[in-house]
Amino acid sequence: MTIIRTKRSMAPGFWRVPRKGKRYVITALPGPHSKLQSYPLATLLRDILQLTRTYRESKAVIHDGKILVDRRIRRGPDFPVGLMDLVEIPAMGKSYRILPSKGSLLPVAVADSEKDVKICKVTGKRIIAGGAVQYALHDGRNVLTKDLRDINPGDSLLIQVPSQKVLSHIRFHTGSLGLISKGQMAGKLGKILTSKPSTFSRPSMTELSFDSEVFEIPSELVFPIGTDKPMITIEAS
Repeated sequence: MTIIRTKRSMAPGFWRVPRKGKRYVITALPGPHSKLQSYPLATLLRDILQLTRTYRESKAVIHDGKILVDRRIRRGPDFPVGLMDLVEIPAMGKSYRILPSKGSLLPVAVADSEKDVKICKVTGKRIIAGGAVQYALHDGRNVLTKDLRDINPGDSLLIQVPSQKVLSHIRFHTGSLGLISKGQMAGKLGKILTSKPSTFSRPSMTELSFDSEVFEIPSELVFPIGTDKPMITIEAS
Protein backbone atom coordinates (compact mmCIF):
# COMPACT_ATOMS: atom_id res chain seq x y z
CA MET A 1 0.00 0.00 0.00
CA THR A 2 1.39 3.39 -1.01
CA ILE A 3 1.30 6.06 1.69
CA ILE A 4 1.00 9.62 0.37
CA ARG A 5 3.12 12.24 2.12
CA THR A 6 3.18 16.02 2.07
CA LYS A 7 5.63 18.64 3.25
CA ARG A 8 5.18 19.51 6.91
CA SER A 9 5.03 23.20 6.01
CA MET A 10 1.93 22.45 3.90
CA ALA A 11 0.10 20.43 6.59
CA PRO A 12 -3.26 21.84 7.83
CA GLY A 13 -2.76 24.69 10.26
CA PHE A 14 -4.53 22.97 13.15
CA TRP A 15 -2.06 20.05 13.16
CA ARG A 16 0.16 20.59 16.16
CA VAL A 17 3.20 18.95 14.61
CA PRO A 18 6.77 20.29 14.40
CA ARG A 19 7.22 22.19 11.14
CA LYS A 20 10.98 21.74 11.14
CA GLY A 21 13.15 18.66 11.38
CA LYS A 22 11.76 15.86 9.24
CA ARG A 23 10.60 17.13 5.88
CA TYR A 24 7.43 15.11 5.25
CA VAL A 25 4.31 13.99 7.10
CA ILE A 26 1.55 11.56 6.13
CA THR A 27 -1.47 12.87 4.22
CA ALA A 28 -4.93 11.64 5.18
CA LEU A 29 -6.69 9.71 2.44
CA PRO A 30 -10.11 10.87 1.21
CA GLY A 31 -12.76 9.29 3.42
CA PRO A 32 -15.39 10.22 6.00
CA HIS A 33 -13.68 13.59 6.58
CA SER A 34 -11.86 16.03 4.32
CA LYS A 35 -8.08 15.68 4.47
CA LEU A 36 -7.98 19.37 5.43
CA GLN A 37 -10.26 18.73 8.44
CA SER A 38 -8.81 15.50 9.80
CA TYR A 39 -5.72 13.75 11.09
CA PRO A 40 -4.20 10.62 9.56
CA LEU A 41 -4.50 7.95 12.22
CA ALA A 42 -0.72 7.45 12.46
CA THR A 43 -0.12 11.20 12.90
CA LEU A 44 -2.73 11.34 15.66
CA LEU A 45 -1.03 8.49 17.55
CA ARG A 46 2.55 9.71 17.15
CA ASP A 47 2.46 13.51 17.05
CA ILE A 48 -0.75 14.49 18.86
CA LEU A 49 -1.36 11.79 21.47
CA GLN A 50 2.35 10.84 21.56
CA LEU A 51 1.48 7.21 22.27
CA THR A 52 4.05 5.97 19.74
CA ARG A 53 7.54 7.24 18.92
CA THR A 54 7.94 6.57 15.20
CA TYR A 55 5.86 6.09 12.08
CA ARG A 56 6.99 2.46 11.90
CA GLU A 57 5.71 1.84 15.44
CA SER A 58 2.41 3.56 14.67
CA LYS A 59 1.98 1.54 11.49
CA ALA A 60 2.61 -1.74 13.33
CA VAL A 61 0.07 -0.93 16.05
CA ILE A 62 -2.57 0.07 13.49
CA HIS A 63 -1.97 -2.92 11.21
CA ASP A 64 -2.30 -5.25 14.21
CA GLY A 65 -5.87 -4.02 14.71
CA LYS A 66 -5.18 -2.37 18.06
CA ILE A 67 -6.86 0.94 17.19
CA LEU A 68 -10.62 1.42 16.87
CA VAL A 69 -12.39 4.42 15.36
CA ASP A 70 -16.07 4.63 16.26
CA ARG A 71 -15.83 1.06 17.63
CA ARG A 72 -14.51 -0.38 14.35
CA ILE A 73 -10.95 -1.60 13.78
CA ARG A 74 -9.08 0.59 11.30
CA ARG A 75 -5.87 -0.74 9.75
CA GLY A 76 -4.89 2.20 7.55
CA PRO A 77 -2.20 4.56 8.93
CA ASP A 78 -3.63 7.29 6.67
CA PHE A 79 -7.28 6.76 7.66
CA PRO A 80 -8.80 10.24 8.30
CA VAL A 81 -9.98 10.93 11.85
CA GLY A 82 -12.06 14.08 12.33
CA LEU A 83 -14.73 15.96 14.24
CA MET A 84 -16.60 13.89 16.87
CA ASP A 85 -14.79 10.63 15.98
CA LEU A 86 -14.01 8.32 18.89
CA VAL A 87 -10.52 6.79 18.91
CA GLU A 88 -10.09 3.82 21.23
CA ILE A 89 -6.95 1.95 22.30
CA PRO A 90 -8.33 -1.04 24.25
CA ALA A 91 -4.91 -2.41 25.25
CA MET A 92 -4.19 0.84 27.11
CA GLY A 93 -7.72 1.42 28.36
CA LYS A 94 -7.79 4.83 26.67
CA SER A 95 -10.50 6.50 24.58
CA TYR A 96 -10.50 9.95 22.99
CA ARG A 97 -13.05 12.05 21.13
CA ILE A 98 -11.89 14.56 18.51
CA LEU A 99 -13.35 17.95 19.48
CA PRO A 100 -12.83 21.56 18.37
CA SER A 101 -10.72 23.69 20.70
CA LYS A 102 -9.14 27.11 20.22
CA GLY A 103 -9.02 26.91 16.45
CA SER A 104 -7.86 23.29 16.40
CA LEU A 105 -9.22 19.76 16.52
CA LEU A 106 -7.88 17.99 19.58
CA PRO A 107 -8.41 14.61 21.26
CA VAL A 108 -10.25 14.76 24.59
CA ALA A 109 -10.32 11.75 26.93
CA VAL A 110 -13.79 10.24 27.42
CA ALA A 111 -15.26 7.88 30.00
CA ASP A 112 -16.22 4.29 29.24
CA SER A 113 -19.89 5.26 29.41
CA GLU A 114 -19.48 7.39 26.26
CA LYS A 115 -17.45 4.98 24.14
CA ASP A 116 -20.42 3.79 22.09
CA VAL A 117 -22.21 7.11 21.44
CA LYS A 118 -21.49 9.90 18.99
CA ILE A 119 -23.18 13.15 17.92
CA CYS A 120 -23.43 13.70 14.16
CA LYS A 121 -24.73 16.77 12.37
CA VAL A 122 -27.32 16.23 9.64
CA THR A 123 -26.08 17.66 6.34
CA GLY A 124 -28.71 16.32 3.93
CA LYS A 125 -32.14 14.69 3.72
CA ARG A 126 -34.00 12.89 0.94
CA ILE A 127 -36.81 10.41 0.40
CA ILE A 128 -35.74 7.17 -1.25
CA ALA A 129 -37.63 4.31 -2.88
CA GLY A 130 -40.04 2.64 -0.48
CA GLY A 131 -40.76 5.85 1.42
CA ALA A 132 -37.81 5.70 3.80
CA VAL A 133 -35.91 8.87 4.68
CA GLN A 134 -32.15 8.99 4.16
CA TYR A 135 -30.18 11.39 6.35
CA ALA A 136 -26.62 12.27 5.39
CA LEU A 137 -24.36 13.05 8.36
CA HIS A 138 -21.22 15.17 8.65
CA ASP A 139 -18.88 12.18 8.91
CA GLY A 140 -19.99 10.48 5.71
CA ARG A 141 -22.62 8.24 7.32
CA ASN A 142 -26.10 7.70 6.00
CA VAL A 143 -28.99 6.79 8.30
CA LEU A 144 -32.15 5.24 6.87
CA THR A 145 -35.43 5.41 8.79
CA LYS A 146 -39.18 5.24 8.16
CA ASP A 147 -40.10 6.60 11.57
CA LEU A 148 -38.05 9.79 12.04
CA ARG A 149 -39.29 12.32 9.49
CA ASP A 150 -39.14 15.62 11.38
CA ILE A 151 -35.34 15.89 11.32
CA ASN A 152 -33.88 18.71 9.22
CA PRO A 153 -30.42 19.57 7.90
CA GLY A 154 -28.58 21.47 10.63
CA ASP A 155 -30.04 19.31 13.41
CA SER A 156 -27.88 16.72 15.17
CA LEU A 157 -28.40 13.07 16.05
CA LEU A 158 -27.04 11.18 19.02
CA ILE A 159 -26.30 7.75 17.58
CA GLN A 160 -24.95 4.48 18.85
CA VAL A 161 -21.78 3.23 17.19
CA PRO A 162 -21.17 1.10 15.29
CA SER A 163 -24.87 0.17 14.89
CA GLN A 164 -25.95 3.75 13.93
CA LYS A 165 -29.11 3.39 16.01
CA VAL A 166 -30.58 6.87 16.59
CA LEU A 167 -30.83 7.52 20.34
CA SER A 168 -31.85 11.17 20.38
CA HIS A 169 -32.54 14.18 18.16
CA ILE A 170 -31.13 17.66 18.85
CA ARG A 171 -32.86 20.46 16.98
CA PHE A 172 -31.11 23.50 15.57
CA HIS A 173 -33.38 26.09 17.16
CA THR A 174 -33.57 28.80 19.81
CA GLY A 175 -32.45 27.55 23.20
CA SER A 176 -30.30 24.66 22.00
CA LEU A 177 -26.62 24.54 22.87
CA GLY A 178 -24.36 25.13 19.88
CA LEU A 179 -20.68 24.19 19.62
CA ILE A 180 -18.59 26.14 17.11
CA SER A 181 -16.81 23.54 15.01
CA LYS A 182 -14.24 25.55 13.01
CA GLY A 183 -12.45 28.87 12.88
CA GLN A 184 -10.81 31.05 15.52
CA MET A 185 -13.73 30.51 17.90
CA ALA A 186 -13.73 26.73 17.51
CA GLY A 187 -14.65 25.00 20.76
CA LYS A 188 -16.82 27.77 22.19
CA LEU A 189 -20.19 26.63 23.49
CA GLY A 190 -23.19 28.94 23.58
CA LYS A 191 -26.97 29.20 23.42
CA ILE A 192 -28.56 29.56 20.00
CA LEU A 193 -30.61 32.77 19.93
CA THR A 194 -31.73 33.35 16.35
CA SER A 195 -30.92 32.06 12.88
CA LYS A 196 -31.05 34.24 9.79
CA PRO A 197 -31.62 32.69 6.33
CA SER A 198 -29.01 33.05 3.63
CA THR A 199 -29.14 35.78 1.00
CA PHE A 200 -27.58 36.13 -2.43
CA SER A 201 -24.36 37.51 -0.96
CA ARG A 202 -24.34 36.10 2.59
CA PRO A 203 -24.64 32.60 4.08
CA SER A 204 -27.13 31.71 6.78
CA MET A 205 -25.99 33.24 10.09
CA THR A 206 -26.76 32.27 13.68
CA GLU A 207 -26.55 34.38 16.83
CA LEU A 208 -25.10 32.62 19.88
CA SER A 209 -24.69 33.93 23.41
CA PHE A 210 -21.51 33.17 25.38
CA ASP A 211 -21.92 34.36 28.98
CA SER A 212 -22.88 38.02 28.47
CA GLU A 213 -21.64 38.34 24.88
CA VAL A 214 -23.46 37.68 21.62
CA PHE A 215 -21.71 36.65 18.41
CA GLU A 216 -22.99 36.06 14.89
CA ILE A 217 -21.55 32.88 13.36
CA PRO A 218 -22.13 31.18 9.98
CA SER A 219 -24.78 28.54 10.66
CA GLU A 220 -22.74 25.80 8.98
CA LEU A 221 -20.15 26.15 11.76
CA VAL A 222 -22.68 25.69 14.58
CA PHE A 223 -23.05 22.11 15.85
CA PRO A 224 -26.10 21.49 18.12
CA ILE A 225 -25.04 19.24 21.00
CA GLY A 226 -27.83 19.49 23.60
CA THR A 227 -30.47 21.62 25.28
CA ASP A 228 -29.88 22.07 29.01
CA LYS A 229 -26.44 20.47 28.88
CA PRO A 230 -24.24 18.77 26.24
CA MET A 231 -25.18 15.16 25.50
CA ILE A 232 -21.48 14.25 25.46
CA THR A 233 -18.50 15.38 27.50
CA ILE A 234 -16.72 18.35 25.95
CA GLU A 235 -14.10 20.83 27.02
CA ALA A 236 -15.48 24.17 25.90
CA SER A 237 -12.77 26.77 25.31
